[in-house]
Amino acid sequence: MLPFARSLSDLAPAFLRLCDWVFKLGKVSLDGTKIKANASKHKAMSWAYANKLEAQLRREVHLAAIKKAKAEIERRAKERFEAEQGEWNLVCTAWNLKRMYALGD
Repeated sequence: MLPFARSLSDLAPAFLRLCDWVFKLGKVSLDGTKIKANASKHKAMSWAYANKLEAQLRREVHLAAIKKAKAEIERRAKERFEAEQGEWNLVCTAWNLKRMYALGD
């Protein structure tokens, strides 16, 4: 036993202070708690793969925005066509009535 440490309880705080000074550790626990890591090398991704996925997601979002804009343009065009079709039907009906009136005389 070391002459400055009378028991293990005297040695532990001195050791922790030394570790803190050498390694600049934060809080260290000696209660024996074990924590199981949940990282998996099969699920982990590299930086390059993460960048590749990010680029793919950006393309998908861009394509989704384009599809949404296209659908909006098609909806407006359909509404406009239907309105113009109704007006054209009125014009044709008026022209036909005018002709029928002219032929009837």
